[in-house]
Amino acid sequence: MALKEKLETLPTQPGVYLFKDGDGAVVYVGKARVLRDRVRQYFQAARPADPWRDALIAEIADVDMVLTDSEMEALALENNFIKRHQPRFNVLLRDDKNHPYLKLTLAEEYPRLYVVRRVAEDENAYGGPYIPASLGRRTASLIHKIFGVRSCKEVLNGRRPRPCLQYQIGRCIAPCVAEICSLDRYRQACEDAGLFLEGRTEEVLRRLRAAMEDAAAGDRFEEAASLRDQIRTLERLEAPQKVTTTDIEERDVFAAHVEWGRAALQVFSVREGKIVGREGYLLDHVAEPEGLLASAIQQFYAQGRYVPREILVPAAPPDQTLLEQWLGQRRGTQVRIRVPQRGEKVRLLEMVARNARLAYDLEWRHPRKQSQEILRALRDLLDLEVEPRRIECFDISNIQGSDVVASMVSFEEG
Repeated sequence: MALKEKLETLPTQPGVYLFKDGDGAVVYVGKARVLRDRVRQYFQAARPADPWRDALIAEIADVDMVLTDSEMEALALENNFIKRHQPRFNVLLRDDKNHPYLKLTLAEEYPRLYVVRRVAEDENAYGGPYIPASLGRRTASLIHKIFGVRSCKEVLNGRRPRPCLQYQIGRCIAPCVAEICSLDRYRQACEDAGLFLEGRTEEVLRRLRAAMEDAAAGDRFEEAASLRDQIRTLERLEAPQKVTTTDIEERDVFAAHVEWGRAALQVFSVREGKIVGREGYLLDHVAEPEGLLASAIQQFYAQGRYVPREILVPAAPPDQTLLEQWLGQRRGTQVRIRVPQRGEKVRLLEMVARNARLAYDLEWRHPRKQSQEILRALRDLLDLEVEPRRIECFDISNIQGSDVVASMVSFEEG
């Protein structure tokens, strides 16, 4: 069936639509409460001019649809299709740097901690990114020392005859020997390490203090002493952090700077009044700027990151209620997306927005970057085989045939 005929017979149910080019490749994936209304919007003659959306429409040769029973199902399915097809007109989060993360494999029976370069969508806990990379290694060393999380690749069952050297030097609590550390105790230590990675140190301290008092009351003095040492070490950690709020709430703050179909996105994580993390993404081919933050939020948390109670954005995203419901399902409790109007939250959002503008300028306004783009455009315009490295421009002027003056201006590498 031709595209025009499909547009005439679009269903009115919720679902996901996939735009394809002439080769059958998926170029854009979207969701809709009413598929007919949403898809037809792209082809309305009276729509406002937008270069990137026009470029998308010029590519569309076919459309496929997948019907769902609800908007929530469409939201989840849209994210799966975006990850599978990687359409070039969708918002695809691309890190502006390749900084390391720490991965705590909570999905394993005996979790371990190690460095990775990408965050995956799984049941594990991640910390980072760490800038510089040495900060990640120092944090990993600290977690081994405080919580005793293992780093080895050995398959454990608790029946090892004796612990390894890591236990002797105080970098592991030896879950490999059940008589020294039970699986339940080790799992709890790993859960505390996960909270620490997320910047929720106060929660860890509250649990450790309660566990220490319980161990002391039960005459388990060696365990109580170990917990006391962990508490003291955590209390001494006075890493310099900028206090951003006077409350102890947790929130993530999203802001983006968009120009000419490109965007720089910044996400700041605030835990217990302190900025504990920052992530930046550079986005090409932003066909629908109004849906940028909604799509970015969905992809950001679909990768397995911790979902805070509150998310701050500069403007309410489309389908805000639906997005809050989806986030609440991932967190297990209610999540609110808010647009701050005054006070410290507004100042925090403004700071994140300034960082987004800076990231955009560094990537696309840098003179070298601009020169390279101009040369590529000139190569395409003049149908040259390679980009011109040297350009000489001449101009000759005269006054009534006399007083001839000539000049030449040379450009090298743009």
